[in-house]
Amino acid sequence: GDLSDWPEGLKVYPLTRRGAGNPPQDGDDFSGSFRLGHDLKRGKLYVAVEVVDESTFIDTVSDAWDASDGCEIYFDDYLPHGKKAPSQPLQHVIYGRARPVPQGSDERAVRRTGTKHVYEWAINLKGRGLGDVVGFDIAVLDRDTDGSFTWTSWGPETVKAQSRDRVGDVKLVEDAEHAVIDWRIMATQPLVLHTNRLRTALDYLGSPLSDHTKALMDSAAN
Repeated sequence: GDLSDWPEGLKVYPLTRRGAGNPPQDGDDFSGSFRLGHDLKRGKLYVAVEVVDESTFIDTVSDAWDASDGCEIYFDDYLPHGKKAPSQPLQHVIYGRARPVPQGSDERAVRRTGTKHVYEWAINLKGRGLGDVVGFDIAVLDRDTDGSFTWTSWGPETVKAQSRDRVGDVKLVEDAEHAVIDWRIMATQPLVLHTNRLRTALDYLGSPLSDHTKALMDSAAN
């Protein structure tokens, strides 16, 4: 719950896709983001989630998934997208009387200070190492005292524990500069075409991209 030991410079990913419930009124009503890291010696994937929520609501009686503020992690250590396998992500939860998770599968902590909520996880990587791809997604839950509720995730789709196709990909790398965390782009050729047109237009306007950025774009296109 204390993120002071997290390294500087890790990319922050916003949580913006509302999958269920009421839309937030504004950023004070609800906003969220997360960061990722790993310790392969310990075999752990770390997740730091930060939420701003002006109305904290924790139901310590109900086990209902939509009864409290909370956080859900979806993790699949099996196969990346494109591989046909009977794989389903494991769901880890923090809310209300949070349902138990399999023994030894994760460590978790929560710190709530005023309108800020911090959720921190250490997920067991089950032997996966550098260069491996794991399935991952995250959702945050916002129950307000007025009865409204919002379920917001990183990637599209809901009921994410049902199928590997409902979560994204995380590639385990040595440093943040080469990190990969994304969803499939089903039609890459139009994207490459539009990107090349943008590069040509910037060159024509006298504001070309740096050589480093062009090299990264060429690598991604290939």
